[in-house]
Amino acid sequence: MSALLELGSVSRHFGGYQALRDVSFVVTEAHIHALIGPNGAGKTTLFNIISGALRPSSGRLQFLGRDYGGRRPHAILAMGIARNFQQVRLFPGLSVIENVMVGCHARMPDHSWRDLFSFQLFSAPAERQARDRAQEMLRFVGLEGHGNDGPGELTLVDQRRLEIARALASQPRLLLLDEPAAGMNPAEVAQISQLIRLIQRNGITILLVEHHMRLVMDVASRITVLSAGSVLAEGTADEIQRNADVVSAYLGTDHDAAVGPLA
Repeated sequence: MSALLELGSVSRHFGGYQALRDVSFVVTEAHIHALIGPNGAGKTTLFNIISGALRPSSGRLQFLGRDYGGRRPHAILAMGIARNFQQVRLFPGLSVIENVMVGCHARMPDHSWRDLFSFQLFSAPAERQARDRAQEMLRFVGLEGHGNDGPGELTLVDQRRLEIARALASQPRLLLLDEPAAGMNPAEVAQISQLIRLIQRNGITILLVEHHMRLVMDVASRITVLSAGSVLAEGTADEIQRNADVVSAYLGTDHDAAVGPLA
């Protein structure tokens, strides 16, 4: 498999604070790559740089072999990189299906975004196609039948599913998932694990930030560990669990019990 995303010596500072220092790794196409580390390690900062919400202070970003550092978030989304957020960000004034349709419009010209929010084009063929795709994405994530609900009527777990459906509606090559299992019970974590695997089996590469180690070890074929803004280690799940530096800095001595197979 070929490299989809490549980071070369990516650094970011905020004044005198160095949030990231020379971070380099490769995300291979059609794989699930996890990014783990303690709070404050720089994971969210790195996600924001990859998705264009922040610019790196230095370093190189490549997607499909082409530099894209400095592009704005909407241009990066149109390239094929989509994301969810650690804190759910939905449009409360739109229905569930309309929230997903926003993702369908990611590759359309800017004027189509304005038309979407004023509901002027729902009778046009492109709008019918967007609605059909949104329904398909809702079925895919297990939210069929909720299209006319408001996002506030959904549970937190289903709101996270809705964010994933909206991201998938943009037809990404790379999906960035920021703590998709946050706040979930074990049964819900197992369901999200199954959904992540299903997304990957449908040909979408995933870069995952997650504190739930059982989920990470269950789904990820490659893991990069950040600590204090730098890469501490990289390897397979087995290699990471045996890495003494990672166990000391992050997993802890009781990690074997914490990362057993998901139920």
